[in-house]
Amino acid sequence: MNLALYFHIPYCKQKCPYCDFNSYGNGMNKDFVTALKEEIGIKSKNIDQYQIGSVFFGGGTPTTLSSFQITDILNFCFNKFSIKSDCEVSIEANPGTIDYQYLKLLRNKCFNRLSLGCQSFNDDLLKKIERIHNCDEIFQSVSAARKAGFKNISLDLMFGLPGQSFDIWEETLQSATQLKPTHLSVYNLTIEKETPFYDQLRKGILILPSEGLQLKMYKRAVEYLSQAGYIHYEISNFAVKGYECRHNKVYWNNNEYVGFGPGAASYLNGTRSKNILSPEKYIETLLEKKEIPLFEKETLDQKKSMWETLMLGLRMVKGINLSDFEKRFGKTLDSEFDEKIRKLRNEHFLEYSDKKLKLTRKGILYSNEVFVELI
Repeated sequence: MNLALYFHIPYCKQKCPYCDFNSYGNGMNKDFVTALKEEIGIKSKNIDQYQIGSVFFGGGTPTTLSSFQITDILNFCFNKFSIKSDCEVSIEANPGTIDYQYLKLLRNKCFNRLSLGCQSFNDDLLKKIERIHNCDEIFQSVSAARKAGFKNISLDLMFGLPGQSFDIWEETLQSATQLKPTHLSVYNLTIEKETPFYDQLRKGILILPSEGLQLKMYKRAVEYLSQAGYIHYEISNFAVKGYECRHNKVYWNNNEYVGFGPGAASYLNGTRSKNILSPEKYIETLLEKKEIPLFEKETLDQKKSMWETLMLGLRMVKGINLSDFEKRFGKTLDSEFDEKIRKLRNEHFLEYSDKKLKLTRKGILYSNEVFVELI
């Protein structure tokens, strides 16, 4: 049986004003790595029958840890788990937090995929969203990664940023593809509650591109990246053939994974669970009580599991394989969701094709509305 592992490193050099992730810009707790290894040790006893097909270090900014701390955690995993020889081992990083020596040590210690949080190639926009890097540092980071031996490099880009014009977005797409990454993630800036950008938007200080312009930007990204040879395989993700993110496909296929770190989620044996959010309480629970810092836990009934599989699977451009769904649950999609599916098909948001249910082109553009309709 295959399993994916996720490690949440909650620390950043500074927190971005649009970010509502469980991340902190006030420095790393010195006992964090010790606590993380304690959690690995406890959980490894219950999943020793699994083979690990992907490992992902996310955050926060994992590269706020030293290269020695990161590789120490990964080495510990290799000692505790059965890691497949072709395992995808990813790490997120921000330009400005890495250099050649850092990346070389990671590559030598089995990391084989790097995901860079670029967001934009426009220095003025990077300042507006308070990123710690500039455009030149993106190019330097990619160059250093290639020199260190990374062949699988992903770039994160954002549209709908304050002050971002269509031409600036076009230039960002051009700059990104000029670097020839194997993977690109393209995200719409979403303003979440409890963030500085949310307060600024309410006060009229933050001015964003219109919804129409943001839709135009997304459509241009799909068109431009497809013409550049990237496969549009998930609503927000594009890849050179063979370089789709295996780890994220575990989530979209609603398969099993185990998370480690503050706020990290797991899905195992039909049960979803989540760790305590606070890094301090997380560390205290593991080092003093020697127990999993559990925040919440829910065992899914079949109906909810089917619904989650539908919602997550529709994010994939190829859609949901009807036969696989029926084998998994012993029921057809239509038997459970016929009325909602029929309505969305009639409105040309969903379609059946090649024995799959998938979003139409229109459905991809309005996917949030489709998912709300399915709730």
